[in-house]
Amino acid sequence: FQLVIVHHLRDERVQKAHTISELFYHPDPDIQQAVSKLIATTLGENVLMILDGYDELASELQVGNGSMICRIIKGEELPKLTVLVTSRPSANRNLYQLCGIQEKCQ
Repeated sequence: FQLVIVHHLRDERVQKAHTISELFYHPDPDIQQAVSKLIATTLGENVLMILDGYDELASELQVGNGSMICRIIKGEELPKLTVLVTSRPSANRNLYQLCGIQEKCQ
């Protein structure tokens, strides 16, 4: 991967993100703009996004189609992005439904 990004889903800024640029915050605006541009132009190719703590996401954001996180997990945003989601087992049912998975994966 050219770029690995970790998002902690308990972070309110991540939960409220509605655009790609809002999701990729960095204190240096030049770095933020460069990362957002790279990801947008490549549709996430060669980028690994780790979404840590799916179980800490508000329940309406776990299944809501309006959530940027859900659109990323489903591949609707950044279709070439590789996504790794971590969660406690308590939220697995919502994650399976979101992804259309019928069987449990461990």
